[in-house]
Amino acid sequence: MRERLEKLGQAAQLFLQRLVPKRIPILYVVLTMLVLLSSVPLVFYSRWVTQDNRRELEANERLLQSTITRSLGEEIRLYRRNLLTEIESLVRLLETSGYIEPNCRMARWRRSMPRR
Repeated sequence: MRERLEKLGQAAQLFLQRLVPKRIPILYVVLTMLVLLSSVPLVFYSRWVTQDNRRELEANERLLQSTITRSLGEEIRLYRRNLLTEIESLVRLLETSGYIEPNCRMARWRRSMPRR
C-alpha cells in the first residue's frame, strides 16, 4: 500500500514537472505583462463609468419621484375641487327644487367651504 502511494506521488511530481517547465519562455512573460497592462485601464474605466452612471441614475430617480409626487398632488387637488363642485351643484338643485330651504345646514355648509 505504501509503495502504491509513493508511485502515485512520483507520478504526480512527473506530471507537474511536465506541466510547469523549469524555465518559462520569454514569450509567456511578455504575453502575461501585456494582458495585465491592458486589463488595468479597463478595470479603472469600468469603475469610473459605473460610478458615473450610478450618479446619473440616482439624479433621474429623484427627478422622477418629485414629478410623480407633484402630479399626484395635482390630481388629488382636482378631484377634491370637482367633488366640492358636484356637492355644491346638488345643494343648489335641492334648493331650487324646494326640497331644502336656502338657510338649511347644507346651504350654510356650502357657503362655509373654502374655495381652492
